[in-house]
Amino acid sequence: SMNCLQLVVVFISVSGVCGDSGAGLDGLDGLEEEFLFDDISNETTVDYHEGSGEVDREPFRNITEFPVCVTDDDCEDITAKNGEDYRCFQYMCYPWSRGEGGGPFRSCKRRSDCQELSQEEGGDGSDGDCYRHHDRRNVFAGICLHQSEILSCSEHQDCPSHLSCTNFYCGEHHYYQAMKSEACPMAQHSFCQDLLLGTSCCFDFSGELSPDNTDWNMKCCDEVLGAPVVAPQDDIVEEEVRKLDQTLNLMSALNNNEMFCKAFSYQLMIKLNSCVSYTTTTTTTTTTTTTTTTTTTTTTTTTTTTTTT
Repeated sequence: SMNCLQLVVVFISVSGVCGDSGAGLDGLDGLEEEFLFDDISNETTVDYHEGSGEVDREPFRNITEFPVCVTDDDCEDITAKNGEDYRCFQYMCYPWSRGEGGGPFRSCKRRSDCQELSQEEGGDGSDGDCYRHHDRRNVFAGICLHQSEILSCSEHQDCPSHLSCTNFYCGEHHYYQAMKSEACPMAQHSFCQDLLLGTSCCFDFSGELSPDNTDWNMKCCDEVLGAPVVAPQDDIVEEEVRKLDQTLNLMSALNNNEMFCKAFSYQLMIKLNSCVSYTTTTTTTTTTTTTTTTTTTTTTTTTTTTTTT
């Protein structure tokens, strides 16, 4: 009958949610249909004008405990290390499954769960908002955030003055700074531009180099002199000069060594065998010619004799 068919469909639907998540109904902890399918966006109705500084607060998130991320893939290492399911919440890896009392952020499923958010929870006593991970079938709980930190953005000026636009959310500045040090996909300059991290995905020679590794260090930067290169310091020690030279030798297959070398200082270039052919020395010789002119003067003397009679 139709009623039996409806019951079967409902049973299959609930089983599917449980099966996808790897947990039973107990793991859902009262998961409600609205958590999966409601249309509440991760935005706030509060209007923060550029530079308003309305909510000038101290940083709350511990970047050592909750590392910076762009996607869930960036959280795989800490998940494996700690044995908890960390997901990328906005721009930080967070173990969402800890539930109440398991972390500094209050767990939530709806906006009403975030009323009177205390300072210990990242609030200021006013009502916060519930941020939910996009994968709601497998991540059953969100976290309560202060109204200012749930704002989406595309430029820094979209955020209150004490926050920076970090992975498209108004975030704490130290996370934005940390994101600038993260690796970027080679030649995908739009990755850096979209995240406001620089104009280009650049070859990074400023950190630790592995001469035998073809997995080049890449980092977002603003190009200098048209070269997507983060240059090393001029005063690097001899061992680092040797590693740099070996790395450039290995990278010669990319046919970019001239670009790399010319992005370095001349002081550093002359120490690198791989860069010697791109150094030029110009010597200018000045010849002075002196012309001496001799003038000869001839004097003629006339003698007159007078005779008297």
